[in-house]
Order: sequence, then structure tokens, then C-alpha cells
Amino acid sequence: MVDNGAYDLPDGNQSENRKAKKRKKMSKSQGNGEVVNSNITVYVERSGETDMMEGDRSNGEDAKPSNVRTLKNGLVIQEQEKGKKDGKIAASGKKIRIYYTGKLKENGAVFESNAGQTPFKFRLGKGEVIEGWDVGLEGMQVGEKRRLVIPPTLTSKSDGHSDKIPPNSWLIYDIELVKVH
Repeated sequence: MVDNGAYDLPDGNQSENRKAKKRKKMSKSQGNGEVVNSNITVYVERSGETDMMEGDRSNGEDAKPSNVRTLKNGLVIQEQEKGKKDGKIAASGKKIRIYYTGKLKENGAVFESNAGQTPFKFRLGKGEVIEGWDVGLEGMQVGEKRRLVIPPTLTSKSDGHSDKIPPNSWLIYDIELVKVH
């Protein structure tokens, strides 16, 4: 007889200890192999609906993957195009290069862009850019394209950045990750 660690009870069910281990293991992954930080609440939008995914998945059910996530702080991250399979991942402290176009959410007016120019280079997670970028670009893979919809609380100033950006504006950035150092 082989002992696989499961203890069958007289009614044919596995022991509660074994079930707890399965629940714990399932709560660590999203089904697609990604590890989830169980301290963050994420809102997932699917075809007009918004569902909240709690970090604690004690019931063992996983939500279907979505390309739009709304974080608790209001930042919306939309994956528009997947990155290269073997592409490096942007992480806090890494130098990254990006192409971007910034627009106002209220009217779509472009206020800045580096399209057709040299990619913009900065160190992620060190406060060199607006907080919406530091948060929204983490975990991005080289070649990936994302749209970030950034609330005024995650921009550098709520009183307007320039003549082109009115105070308390929501900003939309279309970003392509070019390189991770």
C-alpha cells in the first residue's frame, strides 16, 4: 500500500488536514501560474461588469483571467498586447525604457508623447516618475503594451502639471515596454 499523505475517513472522504493543504495551495496561484499577493484587493472588469477578487481564496475558486484590472487606489491597468514569451519583466529598482503617449481622459487630447523618438529611460519604483507609472508598469514584460488610466491622486500634482493638463485630471497613458536593464 502506498501512503500519499491522505487519510481516508470511514465515509470515503479525505481528512480535513489534507483538504486544508489543497485550499492553501490553490490560494497561492491564479491558475495561470502567477503568484498573487494576497494583501492586495483587485477589481476585475469583464464586458462592463466589475468583480472583486479577494486575496483570500479559501473556497478554491479562481476568477477567469482578464486583461483589465482596477486597483484599490483607482489605477486601471489594461493589457493591450502581450509581451515576448522570453522577455524580461519590469520590477522595482530596474532601469526600463518605454514608448508612451499621454492623453486626458475627459477629451482624449494628447498632452505628451515620445512616439518616433528615443525611448524614455528611468528606474522603476524609485519615484522618478508619477506614482501611477511606478505602480502600473511593475510586472510588465518587454514587448507588452498597456493602457494606464491614472487618477489625480497618483499623478505628481493635483493642481495641474502644465498648461496642457488641467488640475485634478485623470490621465490615460498608452505604454510599450521596450527594454529592461
